[in-house]
Amino acid sequence: MAVLIGIVSQKGGVGKSMLSRLLATEYARVNWSVLIADMDNSVLSHMFSKTLKLVFFV
Repeated sequence: MAVLIGIVSQKGGVGKSMLSRLLATEYARVNWSVLIADMDNSVLSHMFSKTLKLVFFV
């Protein structure tokens, strides 16, 4: 079973990427396979994904 969680806001700087990373961390801690698709051009989520060995797409 797949669970899809979307975090969306047109306004910048409201914590979308941070919330995505926090949720991914918690799901990964309980051994879920996690995929982060961050559409932001920043590399923060990409660097974060290497730390937790998450699959990441931009």
